[in-house]
Amino acid sequence: MGFIVIIPINEGISGQTIGKKVLKIKVVKNNLSPTNIPISLIRHIFNIVDLTLFLGLIVAAINKKKKRIGDLVAGTIVIHKY
Repeated sequence: MGFIVIIPINEGISGQTIGKKVLKIKVVKNNLSPTNIPISLIRHIFNIVDLTLFLGLIVAAINKKKKRIGDLVAGTIVIHKY
């Protein structure tokens, strides 16, 4: 159960979870400024919605920016980190 809190905290502080570090991607706000813990929490609250009936996949497939619901609501994007 602790991972539910740890993931948004790690992502909110650095923009990355362990998996994102491995993939060399990062979460930032739409204006490319760093994210924070509250925004990351909002983003992850919508994980359940994204997974329900694959809604996140459907939404990402039909919107121009290919964002999942959590990113649309939180105002974030995932970028490559070089």
